[in-house]
Amino acid sequence: LHSDCVSCSSGYYASVEASTLCRACPAGKFATDDKTDLGGGLVTQVISGAITCNDCPAGYIAKNLGTFVCAACDAGKISKVGKWNCSSCPIGTVSESGDSQCRNCERGKYSYIVASQICINCETSKTSTIGSSSCDQAEAGYFLLDDQVQACPDGTDCLGGYLTPIPQTGYWMDRSNIKYVDHAYKCPRETCTGSSNSSCWTIGSIKNKTCNNDKLLCKAGSIGPLCASCKEGYSYSTAELVCISCKSESMVGGSSLL
Repeated sequence: LHSDCVSCSSGYYASVEASTLCRACPAGKFATDDKTDLGGGLVTQVISGAITCNDCPAGYIAKNLGTFVCAACDAGKISKVGKWNCSSCPIGTVSESGDSQCRNCERGKYSYIVASQICINCETSKTSTIGSSSCDQAEAGYFLLDDQVQACPDGTDCLGGYLTPIPQTGYWMDRSNIKYVDHAYKCPRETCTGSSNSSCWTIGSIKNKTCNNDKLLCKAGSIGPLCASCKEGYSYSTAELVCISCKSESMVGGSSLL
């Protein structure tokens, strides 16, 4: 090095020989003596004599001019390559310091504010989907009614999520109003099938009456509350405890009660 030459100070560089001026690295970059250096000055720091400025790696930034060490984004924030500022993680996601991407909260956890550092566990009997901002679903064995978690009533299966209780075989439920889904009734006849069609047991399906109650809960020929009535053309068989078509051969010589 010529005796009259001086090294550029930290954060400054000279990219060509016989330079008369050291320049400050712009925001988002760090000063280094290696054009292939991608470490952000975290491993090797060039305090003086830099020849170039390289982009800060993802998850790290240089806010000001003349940086030789990139700074990690705080937990809850991230950055892309070559940035001077960090972006907050959206609700339902989190990050650790120096992360380049936000991570979704796992099922059963949530974050409800931006720039969250941790995901919060859902309370007992509630759960969430991946990347949620709240715990708005029920665990299996429970159901939600008016945003309150309730235990599954007798004679029903509760699959969790957004589903209401689903009556088992031999039970009937009044679907005329969503507030009645917290109780199932034991059927006096062998005419109640229960239900396996979970799509009919969402809150929206019940409110909008998208499924026919008799077809959903009653055996063929049975209708009404508790599936205790026979529709026209059917008669109740005291032998089989179900409604049988009046044209059925099984009625011949059999016992029936209209």
